[in-house]
Amino acid sequence: MVRIARILGASRAPLAGDARERGSAPRSAAGRVTGGRRGFASLLEADARRGRVPGVDPQKPLPFEGGLLVARPELFDPNFRRTVVFLSSHDEEGTLGFILNRPTGQPLSEFVGDQAELAPLADVPVYLGGPVGTGQLLLAVLEWGAEGRLLLRHNLPVSELVALSGSPAVSVRAFVGHSGWSAGQLDGEMAQGSWLLVKPSRWLIEPPACHGAWHRILRGQGPWFRLMSGMPDHPEWN
Repeated sequence: MVRIARILGASRAPLAGDARERGSAPRSAAGRVTGGRRGFASLLEADARRGRVPGVDPQKPLPFEGGLLVARPELFDPNFRRTVVFLSSHDEEGTLGFILNRPTGQPLSEFVGDQAELAPLADVPVYLGGPVGTGQLLLAVLEWGAEGRLLLRHNLPVSELVALSGSPAVSVRAFVGHSGWSAGQLDGEMAQGSWLLVKPSRWLIEPPACHGAWHRILRGQGPWFRLMSGMPDHPEWN
């Protein structure tokens, strides 16, 4: 049974086996786009790499913390293939995040058994949060802050989680594992072109809409990304 990890103390307290020290799984390498439409895709890709991400001023890049990492179509690392990762914290020690679009399809009750304290949260959906700390399960709340920023809180008592679970303004979730990058690692992956960094949208906290987040976000990033979002995961198999 997966162990519940309820982190006590400040909201920036490190998770067990802090991902910001250990880093994520081995860094991903961008792969090749294959298939019959490669020539056309190459032209669109060149435009995409030269152009801007809609809504982002290249002179004022988005901060990591509070942003969404969206895996580019060329990222073939199975840990992050076609993922959307919410970055809950970023500082000089590294970056912590949680994958939002990998539901396990199972409720919390399947992971914690007959724990009376957690019975009111039995139907909370469980997601695969990332490749680090996969022996732990973390209860968290996704909500919109006063400044219109998406926030993730993971240090709440069960009683507060129960109270919040009935609110349509928040999303109570459980995550198996998390995603983490050591200092400078995410900057390197961004420079390699592994990720897009975009602003969160309000529909992201609404299952099951968030389950199709990768395709939905990519379709709004320009012609090349729209084309790639509609291709099968392994076009060479067609």
